[in-house]
Amino acid sequence: KVPDDPANPDGPRHLKLGRYGLQMFNTFHAMIAAGVRAGSNIVVDHITTFEPPLLQSCLKHFRELPVFFVALKPPLDVVPTRLDGRLDKIVSALDRTQANIANQNTKRMADFLYKQIFAHDCFDLIVDSNANSPSEVADLIAAAMNEKSGKAFFELAQKFDTGEAPFNSL
Repeated sequence: KVPDDPANPDGPRHLKLGRYGLQMFNTFHAMIAAGVRAGSNIVVDHITTFEPPLLQSCLKHFRELPVFFVALKPPLDVVPTRLDGRLDKIVSALDRTQANIANQNTKRMADFLYKQIFAHDCFDLIVDSNANSPSEVADLIAAAMNEKSGKAFFELAQKFDTGEAPFNSL
């Protein structure tokens, strides 16, 4: 989580993976793909940003696999409150001071991530996770998967291949 402007360390932030981060995500995605190819059904809760290129890594590893691509999209203005609601879970892994720092950094990065994740609208299903309980979200996803197969990931891969906007600026 790096400040957008080094002269303003308390300002907005963006995600930077560091020296081994992308390699770690590529390995993670390869493991998921191997599991699917071995016959497992796998649900992944994951952010898919253009920069760093997590979406591109997913497309590389999953493009030939059956994927039902779901976006959980709460209104951006509720994200800080939701992050505060997770603070105690972070405290259980870190001390309170470090948890508060991590939480504040994530809040400052929320706008960046939101823009990255929703720079396209190519999803099989978009669910407002603020208007629905976790159980309702799961029911909506299951119902949608029963009605149709996932096509969004294949469409995304084609858009990347042809350089269609917004993918032409990557």
